Amino acid sequence: MNVLFWGLGGVGQRHLRNFHSITNGIHSYYTIGAYKHKSCISDSLVLDPHTNLFDLFSFSFINSPSELSNYKIDISVVSTPSIFHYDHAKIMLKQGSHLYLEKPAALSPQQITDLIHIKNRLNLKVSVVSQFRYNPLIKRIKSIISSDEYGPPLFVESVVSEYMPNWHPYEDYRSSYASNSSLGGGVVFTQIHEIDYLYQLFGKLSVVQSIGGKYSDLEIDVEDTCLSFLIPESNSCNFPIYLRQDYLGSPPKRYLLIQFNSASILCDFISLTLTISSPNQPIAVEDYSSLQRNHLFVEQLTDFINSIDSGKASSFVSLEESFDVVTIAANIKKFTLI
Repeated sequence: MNVLFWGLGGVGQRHLRNFHSITNGIHSYYTIGAYKHKSCISDSLVLDPHTNLFDLFSFSFINSPSELSNYKIDISVVSTPSIFHYDHAKIMLKQGSHLYLEKPAALSPQQITDLIHIKNRLNLKVSVVSQFRYNPLIKRIKSIISSDEYGPPLFVESVVSEYMPNWHPYEDYRSSYASNSSLGGGVVFTQIHEIDYLYQLFGKLSVVQSIGGKYSDLEIDVEDTCLSFLIPESNSCNFPIYLRQDYLGSPPKRYLLIQFNSASILCDFISLTLTISSPNQPIAVEDYSSLQRNHLFVEQLTDFINSIDSGKASSFVSLEESFDVVTIAANIKKFTLI
């Protein structure tokens, strides 16, 4: 197969290494652009300026999107800045390429509706990279909720708080897509994984209120903080969800707290522990610290590749699901002030 990688920053290179490993490197790799050198970035985000990624993986070059019609691209991996996801995904789908699309799938529900129509018309597969769906902690929480072991949830708190200048040591944070409105940055869409797993756990969500904006002295022109109150749309659920997204946390915090009638569950995504506390039972701590983060990416990508090879349906994250997630994010974004 011919596989095109559009966007080869830290996450794009992760997808490349994983694809190469999963498929034993038997495919031909392409990228779009005239540049011929790209420094390697490791999974730990260390830059190796002396190793040319294009030489290492024997890339072929397509000078511009206008030349794509001269090639048969079977799979496209789009990991460009968020603002370009819709345009680049649309170009590749129209070329008849299956699509592995970095989150967020687009920045508006209308854009995703357009992609869905093209995908369905051409009978193509699209997987949106939401590796948190494959996290065993999330799977465990979903099973607890489904079991009704502790009764219904009473309230939920979801927090992601990380000092953004420390994310990518290989680049100046001020030039990152996450820092720039012209590239689709800001906490709401950049930290969309929290919205995605809340959707996975509780279904469609309505935004009751959200307050956000740029409050720090970071040299960015996007919101660095957003505090939102959500409620599930399902008639069987009636509880508040508090979501905090920010670029400021040091040390970082990333957790999910669910209070049930007879217990509370604290899921810490940094320590990889799940703690169940109950007034009448000893505290139980489940340890997932052996989990390797890259395994989540590998599992989703493997699922996607297998679905193409087999022609069968898959559990990967669909554009239809991303429509709901992006709708929530877009409704939150309406409240943010820059």
